[in-house]
Amino acid sequence: MTKKKTDTTKKSAATIKAIEPSVVEQQPKGDKRLSFPVVAIGASAGGLESLKLFFEAMPSDSGIAFVVIQHLDPDKHSLMAEILSRSTRMTASQAGHDEEIEPNHIYVVPPGKKFIMQKGQLILDDLSRDKLLSSHAFDEFLRSMAAEQRDRSICIILSGSGSDGSLGLQAIKAAGGFSMVQEPMEAGYSGMPLSAINTGLADFVLPARSLADELLHFVRHGGYGPHINTLPQSTENEIVIGEILDILGNKVGNNFSGYKLGTLGRRIERRMHLLRLPDIKAYAEFLGQDEKEFTDLAKDFLIVVTSFFRDPEAFALLQSEVIAPLCHRALPDKPIRVWVAGASTGEEAYSIAILFHEELERCQKETYGLQIFATDIDNKVLQQARAAIYPATIEDDVSKERLSKFFERHGNGYRIKKKVRESITFSEQDLIRDPPFSKIDFISCRNLLIY
Repeated sequence: MTKKKTDTTKKSAATIKAIEPSVVEQQPKGDKRLSFPVVAIGASAGGLESLKLFFEAMPSDSGIAFVVIQHLDPDKHSLMAEILSRSTRMTASQAGHDEEIEPNHIYVVPPGKKFIMQKGQLILDDLSRDKLLSSHAFDEFLRSMAAEQRDRSICIILSGSGSDGSLGLQAIKAAGGFSMVQEPMEAGYSGMPLSAINTGLADFVLPARSLADELLHFVRHGGYGPHINTLPQSTENEIVIGEILDILGNKVGNNFSGYKLGTLGRRIERRMHLLRLPDIKAYAEFLGQDEKEFTDLAKDFLIVVTSFFRDPEAFALLQSEVIAPLCHRALPDKPIRVWVAGASTGEEAYSIAILFHEELERCQKETYGLQIFATDIDNKVLQQARAAIYPATIEDDVSKERLSKFFERHGNGYRIKKKVRESITFSEQDLIRDPPFSKIDFISCRNLLIY
């Protein structure tokens, strides 16, 4: 990098220090994350062969715990643990309720059950009969894992039909975790791998044996242990991060200097490990030479952190305290105007729109105007939002009544109905440099404030 560039970035580094004194966020006191890696593996149809290939390539002393969630017939005894034992020297067993997770062990979900992860244990629950055929048990486990393990979360999606795992993968990536997907051409059934790849968040897409190799390298060189993902605190590192932010600002036009520095540091170091680079200076040099990495790093900073009706209690409060009063006061010649900043792939904006449509119907004001402006800095996610197409796994977040009223079937998933889509305008906007909307009745910025 040129001397002129370094002088500019010293100013950026000073700004960073004013925002936050350290590149590294301190690990919270009482952190309950396990000190060893836990890898969640999801598979369905054709998954047994993929699992065998993967575990044949995985050494028995990796220090990793594996949790295998496969869609199984609840009326048949599963031999999965016994079969996997033939492909590895690790202990493979059908998991029990409240079982402590241990390294170098494979835990297999029993038929008709679902897992969540809680305080380092596997918690089992029954799958209801009406959920068996459309189970999203892998999504549910990944979400619990993301909440529990955060940036130590790792998921692998293997052969299977449907889309189970795609929403959970988003939760893993939002928490700063690591995701891998089997090459669809190798998978017996490509539905789950393709759905995961279409999120744009998979770190690696490889054949099953190569997934094992890449996982081992990542775990051994990714800082697992008490000092996971910590860049040494130094003025030099702060300057280099400033340089990286300046490069991104010049190349992709986004200003990330206001983001939480702990988040930026972890995401940069995660890119270093994925590219097998020894330190942040080597990464900065690589960034200056590889155009694609600009986009990949920016995408990591702009990771999707959203879902339909995320935190239902918050939406219930929003409906009663904000939306209901606005709708009751609404006038026929004055549309309600709403701004959703950081709209991402649209789930938050559509959730808010649904609440408004429900309340306007209760008030018998369905014909009154509703204008929702949904903005984001990332045009790629806005394209997904405008398409309004979501996987079948949203059934876990949206009630049957709302699915019937506001969604229509689209392939293996759902699409928002036209009357809701027409009430929202999605547009690209940088909040730092672009002017805000005016005459707004309500602004939602939950997604934005996460950063």
